Amino acid sequence: MVKELLTVEELAERLKMSNSWVRLRVYDGTLPVIRLGRRIRFSWPDVCRSLGFTQGDKNPQ
Repeated sequence: MVKELLTVEELAERLKMSNSWVRLRVYDGTLPVIRLGRRIRFSWPDVCRSLGFTQGDKNPQ
């Protein structure tokens, strides 16, 4: 199964947070990342799990 990989900007938009908030959560280890060289990407399902979203939560897309 191919996962959609999101950039910092795309993830921030989905979460309705700032880019800097996303970057801080990466550096403090709250958000799981996929590193591609110096770039970082995010798997939406992995981010949802790490933030405790459940099936009943409204998808912030």
